[in-house]
This record gives sequence, structure tokens and C-alpha cells, in this order.
Amino acid sequence: NDSGEPETISDEVVYAGVSGNVSGTWTAANSPYVITDDITLQYDDTLIIEPGVEVKFFGRHYFDIQGYFLAIGNETDSIKFIPAVNSDNSRGQWKGLRFFETDKNAELSYFVLGYAGSNNSPHAGINVYGKSNGAITKLSNGLVYGSTSGSINLSTHNGMAGKDTIRIDNVEIYEND
Repeated sequence: NDSGEPETISDEVVYAGVSGNVSGTWTAANSPYVITDDITLQYDDTLIIEPGVEVKFFGRHYFDIQGYFLAIGNETDSIKFIPAVNSDNSRGQWKGLRFFETDKNAELSYFVLGYAGSNNSPHAGINVYGKSNGAITKLSNGLVYGSTSGSINLSTHNGMAGKDTIRIDNVEIYEND
């Protein structure tokens, strides 16, 4: 700097982050999972996320969920979806979770989701685009904060309204645009 005052300069580097298609089991022992590009749980795949896992987004990336998704934390060990670097608490640091219209169940329970969403399109921190053939999307015991374009967006597509089952229970929402 030009003033002669000391200053700290820092930078973040991620090696071997997660990108592309995901499936399997994400364990607390291997946490955090650092997302370095958009990720997708494909229709025929399953992803189980164990209590205590941190999913950290290094950049403005989506997590698209089309397959069977089970992310259940517990009262003392929630699952976190947060930015990898959060120096200024700004909103929309990553683009959010998108549960797509499929016949696969999805459950997210005992979770924390922070600073997600996109100002470039109507996407909130969590987006649920309907289900079919009796499939259920369940969100419970969670906290959603600091998101742009709202916290949770629910919509139905292609006349699926009579078949959608979306359950939200005990999800706290605050400081969202």
C-alpha cells in the first residue's frame, strides 16, 4: 500500500474439488466437500449425506438434484451448505440447491444453508420444481439465511400440481432478499 501501514493479503486455493456428476455417500470423515463447479445428482443415482458434513461452494455454482437424495443431519450435527470463503457475508455467493421434477424422493433435514441464490434469474437458496408419481420432497429442521431471490422457491411444471408432494416443517428463514 502507499500509506506505509501494514496490511494482510490472503488468497484461497482449492485442490481436487468436487464437480460434475455426484453420487454415493458423503461422510463427515471426508468433510468438507468443496464444490468447484456445478454438480448434478443424476436421475438414476443416489446421494446420501451424513450428519456433520459441510458442503462448501467455491464460486457461484448450482447443486442440481434429479436422483434419490437423502441428507439427514441431527440436532447436534447438522449438514451445512455454505460458501467456501465468506469474508463479507454477501448474499448469493453460490447459486443454490435445485430439486428437479422427477419421481425420486428427496429429503433434507437438520441442515443449514447460507448465502445462496442468484440475482440473474428467479432462483432462491432452495428451489423445488415439483415431483411426480407420488414422490416427495421433504425439508425439515433447517435454517436458510442470507439468500438472494428469496429463501425457498416452490413451483410446479407441466400440470403436475395434483401429484406434487412437498413438505416443509420447522425451517427457519431469515435475512433473505
